[in-house]
Amino acid sequence: MAGYDAIVIGSGMGGLTAAAIMARLKGWRVLVLERHFRAGGFTHTFKRPGGWEWDVGLHYVGGMEPGAMGRRLFDFVTAGGVRWNAMPDSYDRFTYPDFEFAVQKGEANYRAALAKMFPQESAAIARYFRDLRAAHSYFVRHTMANSMPRPMSATLQWFNRFRSKTPLMTTREYLDSRFRDAGLKALLASQWADYGLPPAKSAFVTHGLIAAHYLNGAWYPEGGAGTIADAAGRVIQDAGGAILVNHEVHRILMDGNRAVGVEAMRARGRRTGNCCRKARRFRSVTSWTRRRRASPLQPCTWG
Repeated sequence: MAGYDAIVIGSGMGGLTAAAIMARLKGWRVLVLERHFRAGGFTHTFKRPGGWEWDVGLHYVGGMEPGAMGRRLFDFVTAGGVRWNAMPDSYDRFTYPDFEFAVQKGEANYRAALAKMFPQESAAIARYFRDLRAAHSYFVRHTMANSMPRPMSATLQWFNRFRSKTPLMTTREYLDSRFRDAGLKALLASQWADYGLPPAKSAFVTHGLIAAHYLNGAWYPEGGAGTIADAAGRVIQDAGGAILVNHEVHRILMDGNRAVGVEAMRARGRRTGNCCRKARRFRSVTSWTRRRRASPLQPCTWG
């Protein structure tokens, strides 16, 4: 078989996304090598007796309404192969010892529910939602500045420099400076588990990104998170590429200062116990080189 136009090491969603984009935009044959016995990274699922199934990574996803940028990007990477189902309008429920709060889909509904429970904080609540949008915009400009040519990036960085105070506060500092009610502070910080740092350690811009992400509700892929990796895999394979599991890359082949291929060890083994562990025994070494037009290097074959 002929060589590949590109080789991707690792089949997490970052690797699968990069491979699928190359397949769709350029028609490239992409080889994806994965040392695990299953592709997909944090889209893996596992089952337990009684018909129970869990995702190891995906919880819920915001911004998946038809026409939204996130939905359009997912549809491109998966060629529309994933069906997204909206979760109930009350998609999150926060329970504390002395109160319970159901987060409502839609910014206006969410803001109204908060103001009803904490009427003395209505003005600060309205400002909070403005600050969420401002933090989101700050991050977008920061990201764009890192990917644009210098004259344009310098302009965005200059613009952000005068709007960095609130986004770069810790979430705790922000809440303490805006609200008086301890229950409201706790409630608004409840989503910190989605980004992994408690309020005293997270930047408000991170909190703002997550909170704003879910303002229009939450969505979940029909069939579970594994359908995302499966759909991206089909895009890669339909373009002539391949995804090989149980292949651990141990060497990147170089031609001067240019990476031109890889060597990988193929493993075989078995699962042990109830955990998704694998007893690995390497049985062969295979090499691939990237196919390049006008290149003196010849592509390797594999079988």
